[in-house]
Amino acid sequence: MSNVSGEAVREIAELAKQTLRAEALEVDGFAREVMVVGPDGSVGWRPKPPANIRHRVESVYDLVRLVEAEEHRGSLWISPDAVTYVLDNEHRYDRVTCDLATTDQFKNLTEMSQAMLWRPQKDLVWLLQTTFDGCVPADLVKSLQYLKFSRTSEGHATVTHGSDSMGNQVAAACRGGNGEIPEYVNCDAPVYITPGFGLQQKRRIRCRLLIDTDEQRLCLMPLPGELDKAVQSVLSALAETLRTPEKPGGSARVKCPVYLGAPG
Repeated sequence: MSNVSGEAVREIAELAKQTLRAEALEVDGFAREVMVVGPDGSVGWRPKPPANIRHRVESVYDLVRLVEAEEHRGSLWISPDAVTYVLDNEHRYDRVTCDLATTDQFKNLTEMSQAMLWRPQKDLVWLLQTTFDGCVPADLVKSLQYLKFSRTSEGHATVTHGSDSMGNQVAAACRGGNGEIPEYVNCDAPVYITPGFGLQQKRRIRCRLLIDTDEQRLCLMPLPGELDKAVQSVLSALAETLRTPEKPGGSARVKCPVYLGAPG
């Protein structure tokens, strides 16, 4: 027989009751209400708080149309990776993002800037004729296409490559098929492929063209800072375009604040 008194049982039951809490049970991910089970087992319903907005659009044009639909409240943030519209500046919960995708040309230039990528002559010519078609001077491509390497054992020889002089005991000579091959090349390439207010316009990126005469190979490499300068030029131009009235005396395309950077 139990030695626990009736009073103790009642106290334990009361403590257990006090530890019970109402529990919300979500029926499914799209339900607008949630089921609430009370401590006494009663069942009720309450409105489900809306999820934070995390929409994505495919172009800056669409993002600006959304800003107009939201009556230009909030703020717009422009970073190298995305343009983000924050609908609520106070809490910054709701956001709509347009990712900025870079072009194949810019991806190749980024790869070239990270290491010296030596290529056989035919490979570099193919790259310039396809991926970089229209981005570098046509006469340069023709010169590289008909580039001839030759060797001589006449002691120290000189190879003309812009203003460079490269000598060797057994020197290799190179000559372009269409004139002198320059040391520096201007590459006019688009940074972004995402549509939106001049994003796809080309930017000039200055590169160094290197020739390894011994191995008969070439390397095209952007100069330090050129890629960052091109990105900042595009983003600054976009911000200025959005802040500028479409017509003289008119209002700006975007009336909310426009910042260069990313929201926290």
